[in-house]
Amino acid sequence: MTVDDAMRTAVVWGLLLLGGVVLARPGAAQTPQEDLTGFRSVNPLEQMRQRMSLTATGPGTPLEGAVDDTAYVVGPGDQFQITIGGPQPVALDVPVTADGLLVLPEAGSLPAAGRTLADVRTEATERLRQRYRNVDLSVALARPREFYVHVTGAVPVPGRYPAAPVARVASVLEIAFADTSQLPVANPRFRPSLRNVVLQRRDGRQRSLDLRRYFATGDTGHNPYLQDGDVISVPAYDPTLASVFVDGAVAFPGSYDYREGDTVLDLLYLAAGDPGIHRLERVRFTRHTPGGNTPGELLDVPALLADPASAPAVGPLDHLYVLPPRREAGVATIDGYVEFPGTYPIEPGRTTLRALLTEQAGGLRPEALARGAYLERRVLPAPRLEVTDRTTARLPGAYGSVLAVRADSIAILRQMRLSDLDFLSRTYFAQELRVQNRVPVDLDAVLRGDTEPIYLQHGDRLFVPRDEQTVFVFGHVNRPGYIPYRPDRRGEDYVRAAGGRGPLATNAYVIKAGTNQFLPLAGTPLESGDVIFVDRQDMADSANLQRLILEESRSRADARIRTAQTVLQLVATAATVVTTYLFVRNN
Repeated sequence: MTVDDAMRTAVVWGLLLLGGVVLARPGAAQTPQEDLTGFRSVNPLEQMRQRMSLTATGPGTPLEGAVDDTAYVVGPGDQFQITIGGPQPVALDVPVTADGLLVLPEAGSLPAAGRTLADVRTEATERLRQRYRNVDLSVALARPREFYVHVTGAVPVPGRYPAAPVARVASVLEIAFADTSQLPVANPRFRPSLRNVVLQRRDGRQRSLDLRRYFATGDTGHNPYLQDGDVISVPAYDPTLASVFVDGAVAFPGSYDYREGDTVLDLLYLAAGDPGIHRLERVRFTRHTPGGNTPGELLDVPALLADPASAPAVGPLDHLYVLPPRREAGVATIDGYVEFPGTYPIEPGRTTLRALLTEQAGGLRPEALARGAYLERRVLPAPRLEVTDRTTARLPGAYGSVLAVRADSIAILRQMRLSDLDFLSRTYFAQELRVQNRVPVDLDAVLRGDTEPIYLQHGDRLFVPRDEQTVFVFGHVNRPGYIPYRPDRRGEDYVRAAGGRGPLATNAYVIKAGTNQFLPLAGTPLESGDVIFVDRQDMADSANLQRLILEESRSRADARIRTAQTVLQLVATAATVVTTYLFVRNN
């Protein structure tokens, strides 16, 4: 062999060895493809499904506790651990075979699939004791198996899903509904009916499940464990034809899909939960009939709970209204310089401010400024987003979008709907209504009992400030701030102590602590806690506000011009009529 032949042979063997190493690399054929940039391209949805599958069926499957061996049904793939004692105990991992047998070491095999864990463990232990005498034996389920179940009906992604015997129906449906890019039904009028889910076993047995009952009360009877080959079917329903409505004093009001055999108690459990249903007192039940609704029937909830068989059956489009408790409860808050500040229970409209302050909050502290105290009471709804009941847009393939507006803004718009206020007046109206939420209170007179009792309402808040022995000066002054109070000082003395008036200063006012009364600075005696405000000439703080002021002035000027023109036209018309009349009369 020549040198060239030897080199060619070495190169060929090197390439073959390199190719063998590459071909022998584990999992090389299953690696994700790389795109033109060199990065691996992976389907994000597939990654999500893999993660959820591992969470539901992997080695770290979360359990609700020890497996109930009387309910757990053994199947192919279950991993058993058999421990045989002695000087050196032997632990063996034995799986259930694909044909359902559990092979015991030197003790034969026994049929395991389809039997409860307790039965399999008992028979396996008996057989092992016949072979291994006078030693400790144990047969335990080491790891549950994995299998497939099938999901059909009104779900975004129907199909086959991995599961485990320790997983429940809801855990698989969570995965089936995970893809939010697809709708569960093609017709936007329909919705998935989670109250009528059908679970079909491999032997043909069927169960109707109410998952919303499980979510509301934790009743696992409506969310059973899964078995090999189960079929989960989620039907669809039309809310306009097959809903039951629950409103009133419940935690979860709304419409619920009708379920055959529903009673008033079933719907109350959904809307109030457990133990929330035990706090309800009365419910008004209105039946829907083809000719219209029947008169409402008032039902006693505690009586229904004591005798569930007496609960009336409900039908599609029936309505339940849960009445609030006969005596409404509430809370009020006392903050600031009292002995025991905090939030206390009250009876709205019955508990007085004096009783709450003296009996619950312990009265005022020595450094409290009683004349500066104020009682807050909300006159508008809480400024949370509120979804209107009007659909503002409907997009193809979507259920429609709704308009979200702050609840306090909605209340203000309703009050101003028929008013003739201009833009600035409407702005001022809304601003004042949001800010002015105080009840006038003379706390000294309240504590002495020299005034009419002030009855508290739910959500009231009393704030008692500290007597700082100061007067606050602000507005158009050079150094606004707190000035030490002295009884011999006049109003202008405090203004000078704040650096004096600014170049555009105009009038000055005293705002009395507690009452917020505006008084002219000159001649008004001052007390600790009072406020001095120095006004300035009219000017806008921003270009937008200046533009609005100019537009408002122009609008008012235009209105005056139009009024003058109208008057002149009327005068001219009257003069023409008079002239014509005189001309006709003289001729």
